Amino acid sequence: MEAVPSDLQLKIVLHGTRPPLWRRIVLPSDTSLGTLHDAIQVAFGWGGGHLHLFTDEFSRGYGNPAELLGLDFGRGVDDEDATALGDVLAEEGARLRYTYDFGDDWEHRITLEKTLPRPTGAERTVRCVGGRRADVPAEDIGGAWGLAEVLELLDHPDRGGVDAYGGLVAELRAAGHDPAVFDPDKVTGRLARLTPDTVSARAGQPAGRGSARQLTAEDVASCTCGRCRVGDPVDADGEGPAEDVPLLRPVTLAPREDLVAAVRGVPLLDAALRLSAWCGEGRQVTAGRVLRPALARTAIEELRLWKLADGDSPFADAVSRARVLKALRSAKDAAVLDDPWWLAVEGGLITISGGRAWGGAVTDFDGEDLLEFWSATVGICWRRSARRGCWTGCPVRREN
Repeated sequence: MEAVPSDLQLKIVLHGTRPPLWRRIVLPSDTSLGTLHDAIQVAFGWGGGHLHLFTDEFSRGYGNPAELLGLDFGRGVDDEDATALGDVLAEEGARLRYTYDFGDDWEHRITLEKTLPRPTGAERTVRCVGGRRADVPAEDIGGAWGLAEVLELLDHPDRGGVDAYGGLVAELRAAGHDPAVFDPDKVTGRLARLTPDTVSARAGQPAGRGSARQLTAEDVASCTCGRCRVGDPVDADGEGPAEDVPLLRPVTLAPREDLVAAVRGVPLLDAALRLSAWCGEGRQVTAGRVLRPALARTAIEELRLWKLADGDSPFADAVSRARVLKALRSAKDAAVLDDPWWLAVEGGLITISGGRAWGGAVTDFDGEDLLEFWSATVGICWRRSARRGCWTGCPVRREN
């Protein structure tokens, strides 16, 4: 039976922006991820001059394989133009990550809010039905933290000093740029120029997972491993479950409040959150965007960050710790501070502007926001390990 035409309502948030910069877009479920890429570019004001990648909740990547050839994304990259949006975002609440420019790492969080039936004969369109804040005013400005710096300069015209963004800020002032202004009709007008393509969706089957069936009672009766159960998934193209591949069973997550408590107790994340609260009223940073040495020593002692060190580290002993801190010449030299610091900065917990680091109270960042931040932590670790060497506290390194 032919599937009923439908549209998907997506909320797309630019990660690391405060207040959040987001768009709510509606587009056909049978259009491609390539069309979604075009829509995001238009809706946020991007220029399209950099590489991009979609990543789903199963860590599968989607993009332009020819453009991404040679780059290692773990499980490979499927063609975004051959992947139906409805196959990847199959249920309300499903999420997708879109990263634009692997230097600045503009990360967009995409959530399927609603599936909307489309009236018979209605035109297939891409439109904007909500959002907040103006388009990103420029590219190649250092990602979300660079945008925060530009907006800070724009908001404080009398701030002294020579800034790398001085020319851009002057242009924005002359143009009357208001970062708080958002007009969904204007965005929809730009989106109307897009023609959504059509991809044959695989009804009820998320893209890229292959065909599957469930084990029957007859299958289980012939089982020799003792672990098979009726209803377990199995590759439909084979004769049965592969002997060297364990069958995966459904997993039931703990209650959300328990998950929040568990995440909150991770030492590295806890340190990042406490650093954010410690910077609530602003702390001076160097040109390298790290705390000045004296403040670094204070942070390590006051927040007891030395507890993140291994048992054989000089920080583990009070006498040697005092000696190491006295000799500290840069915050970068102390991993117990540098690791949670960059997690907080790159994760948007701390914003650097005007030569200071600004954070927020721990109570301002919990619940759903905390879980969403944690889900992105692995991505932050991956980028940092690629650019600077893996964190000592990185969960990816611990698992590997």
